[in-house]
Amino acid sequence: MFLLENVPGIATARTPDGAESVLQVILRDLRACGYSVTWKVLDSASLLPQTRKRCLLYTSDAAD
Repeated sequence: MFLLENVPGIATARTPDGAESVLQVILRDLRACGYSVTWKVLDSASLLPQTRKRCLLYTSDAAD
């Protein structure tokens, strides 16, 4: 299991050619590696001593 965090703009960013969503590429690649992935944009104040929005991706082994 691991947690990835990034700016919320990753949820709407596109690949350089504009063909795909950056987030969808990340999700597809993680799932291809056998991970189950859940993501959400949250205010980090619920997790960290700061108030700003972050995109969090929680991953776990697909067998879990």
